[in-house]
Amino acid sequence: MGLFRLYLALSIAFQHSGKAWGLAGRKAVEVFFIISGFYMALILTTGKYKEYKTFIVNRFLRLYPIYSVVAILTLILSFLFKIPPIPQYIAYG
Repeated sequence: MGLFRLYLALSIAFQHSGKAWGLAGRKAVEVFFIISGFYMALILTTGKYKEYKTFIVNRFLRLYPIYSVVAILTLILSFLFKIPPIPQYIAYG
């Protein structure tokens, strides 16, 4: 299940870079989230977490620090290299 999710994530990343590869577009995103939902349910029902609160706290502590680091680095690099605001990069249509 993990390898298929990796395949889908790479497909989505390539789609965003303009080089379609694998199962691209909305279908890849939908399938990724469906599989992730089943995976989360599996962890909650058969995993080491006895309580939902413990699961949420551990998940938060695992994900929040890297998000903070990436956000801070993005801000620093955007100011250093004078990168224009994101809306200029968004493709509409």
